[in-house]
Amino acid sequence: MARRPTLTANITRPPRPSYTVHRSGLCQSTCRRWTNHRRYGWCVRDGLIVSVKDIAQSKQLVATARSAHSGDSFKLIANRWSVYAQTDNDAWQALQSQRGLRAPSRDRATNPWQLQIEADNLPRADIMSRYARLRSPADYLAHYGPLVTELGADIIGIQTTALNQIETIAC
Repeated sequence: MARRPTLTANITRPPRPSYTVHRSGLCQSTCRRWTNHRRYGWCVRDGLIVSVKDIAQSKQLVATARSAHSGDSFKLIANRWSVYAQTDNDAWQALQSQRGLRAPSRDRATNPWQLQIEADNLPRADIMSRYARLRSPADYLAHYGPLVTELGADIIGIQTTALNQIETIAC
């Protein structure tokens, strides 16, 4: 089985926890609480970082992580991907190399250009269905609001792109 790529990020100071974020959306802390590690394959130190594709599935992850965490300092950081565009063509152009993030070989490939080419050879509807297309500020509230209202996120990450970044920031 291939080893999954990881990203390490320091979240808060002090103390300075270390997190490892896996593509599955689970967050492995590098803490030494091995009881949780043996039981779940991960352990929670100060919180969870999750990339939300499906709210219901993420609720289960969050509930499991909260129950495994002892204490009241648990922090949830949740993010989602979106594209700000009025038309499908604008959305497709705005995604550029990010289209490759939804390519089937994204777990193995290392070159973003190769992933984009792979994604461009897939049906457009398949790739576009994996990104929320937003057209207004109200759409942003509707798309990212459940991260707070349903998941109880302490921090949300708005991962969005558009043809005109300045217009997107201004909206």
